[in-house]
Amino acid sequence: MGGGLSPSDYRRGLLCTALGVLFLTPDALLVRLIHADSWTLLFWRGLLMSLSFSVFLGLAGLSPKNLNLKGLLAALFLALSTTCFVLSLHHTQAANTLIIVATSPLLAAVMSAVFLREVVPPITWMAILVAVGGVSLSLQDGLGRESLVGELYAAGSAVCMASHFTALRWWRSENGPLAVWAAGFLTALVALPLAPTLSVAADEIVWTALLGGLVLPLAFGLMAVGPRYLPAPEVGLLLLGETVLGPLWVWLALKEQPGRATLTGGLIVVMTLCAHSLYRRRGAKKAAATAPPPPASS
Repeated sequence: MGGGLSPSDYRRGLLCTALGVLFLTPDALLVRLIHADSWTLLFWRGLLMSLSFSVFLGLAGLSPKNLNLKGLLAALFLALSTTCFVLSLHHTQAANTLIIVATSPLLAAVMSAVFLREVVPPITWMAILVAVGGVSLSLQDGLGRESLVGELYAAGSAVCMASHFTALRWWRSENGPLAVWAAGFLTALVALPLAPTLSVAADEIVWTALLGGLVLPLAFGLMAVGPRYLPAPEVGLLLLGETVLGPLWVWLALKEQPGRATLTGGLIVVMTLCAHSLYRRRGAKKAAATAPPPPASS
């Protein structure tokens, strides 16, 4: 398992991350079920998430006083990513949005190389090229139509999410969940002056409360705990669950069937990310197995 993790720690990280991703998979469907204006939805999504996430912070013993400028930068990028994500889902198919957003870990690797001077392995560069090809293919179904606008928003969401990951690596703090908490309030603050109304249809209040008050806090809370005990490549592998299951829930509930190009391109992206994560996991295990033992204490 590497990294000196005990089997119990590894299982805890695996369970928390897997459950977090599972809770996140209905996100796209719930956004589609809420027909409120995008900015109205973003206001309630952000506000409810942060208010509910405060419970997680209390249980984890984290104080907002520990949020510094680096953490606020990570929060700002996450808020922008969330905004672009919702706008994208209101302009294109859920599958297109989730396929494009799934490339954010690879984009984060590039940003870490540029801004943090981290070394990007050749296998990651290869994965980026193949994933870009898969995304390009998936976009063929949207070219020349309004959905192209949604796909551009999805690209913005992916870039901002990658920037969020990079900012968190720059921060290198165990207070990372505070960035998620602050991002919700920032999203609501940005959306407030742009929302034509704050009212939501009576039959959609339940979906709104479920999304902002339960799904997102549980998902992000569990996903904030999991990576403490799970290697990064395996976290990336589990995150593919949203790319696969998210469009499935939308298709089952709303009969939104992706086009052939979208399915083919999405398959290329998922297989590429899966192969990359497995390769990096194998490399991490090999490095841990061959590492010299720590010197004995006197």
